[in-house]
Amino acid sequence: MKAGIGLIASVFLVSAVSLQAAEVPESAIKKFNAGEKAVAQDVNDNFEALRDAVNQLARQIEGINTVSSAAFTDGVTTDWVGEPGHAGDTTGYNAPISANPRAGTEYAIANPNGETLWVYNDKFQKIDKSKTYEVSGWFRRSSGDGTAGNLYLAVKLRDSTGTNIGGDGSWWYYPVIQATPDANWVMYQGSFGAGTSKPFPDEAVDMTVGAILNHNGDSVGDRIFEMTALGIKVIPTPEPWQDLVIETGLFPYNNVDSKYQIPQFRKQGDMVCLRGLVGGSETGNKVIAYLPAGFAPPKRLIFHSSGHGTTAGDRVDVYKGTGSLKRTHIFLTTVDNATSGTEWTSLDGMCWSVAP
Repeated sequence: MKAGIGLIASVFLVSAVSLQAAEVPESAIKKFNAGEKAVAQDVNDNFEALRDAVNQLARQIEGINTVSSAAFTDGVTTDWVGEPGHAGDTTGYNAPISANPRAGTEYAIANPNGETLWVYNDKFQKIDKSKTYEVSGWFRRSSGDGTAGNLYLAVKLRDSTGTNIGGDGSWWYYPVIQATPDANWVMYQGSFGAGTSKPFPDEAVDMTVGAILNHNGDSVGDRIFEMTALGIKVIPTPEPWQDLVIETGLFPYNNVDSKYQIPQFRKQGDMVCLRGLVGGSETGNKVIAYLPAGFAPPKRLIFHSSGHGTTAGDRVDVYKGTGSLKRTHIFLTTVDNATSGTEWTSLDGMCWSVAP
């Protein structure tokens, strides 16, 4: 490329000298200079196109975010808009923004006090139905405990006319439903697309990431949630799900009702994810299941699960055991008395990295 440009420059230089020596009319020189600029612009345009293609390829190879990540490093959230027709769609989606202790230079979007916030990134990304994607985001409860309100992580799809495509609800995919994290930052995520249980519908053309904060059914919750670092990225086609071996005293809830997801786990790269419902028949703390060594997070993690029972909304801890087997513990700190067979705890959306 450089050699070609140098040759062109040499030709221009020699030609310019010849023109000056021959005292060519000024109009001809201007026409010649215009041609020189056109060639240079064409070379520059081709270079820009090549650079964009290389960057796009790099994003696909490395699996970095294909939808802009909401790290909010400069406190600006102009790419994030409210969903028309839902509470919170006209105010609050770019304020208040608070400092994020998870990373000193980041900020977070929070729902306004006493409002439900439906918000999504308006920079939609074209879909490749042959690929597998992962949506993720960091969340926490930022102010007090409150008595009602939860959050959803979402993927929003559109068809060729720009019309929203529903699915799990008003939006197409909710990998995390009715989560209630505490004041500690926790990452939620889910996979979709090729090779997953959530393939794209035929009419889908583009996608983006979204979230619902302080949702409480038909009413408004009284909690404030914060979110940051939301994004969607290409990932390798995932390995098959494996069934969890549930410990004595608990059971796969699909034994009660077969339409529900059996408890399962999967490791993809350095990420481990769970899904499904677990039923209980005892009260008190209980190990749900063990995973092999190498599946544990570097430090103990706490997940707040949605559930159904006398203490719906249980706490689930995941940590590395201290015994000789070094197994990964999935530990439920509250188990309802399930003599009626209707109590359950959801493992959906519980994911963690095994990397330090």
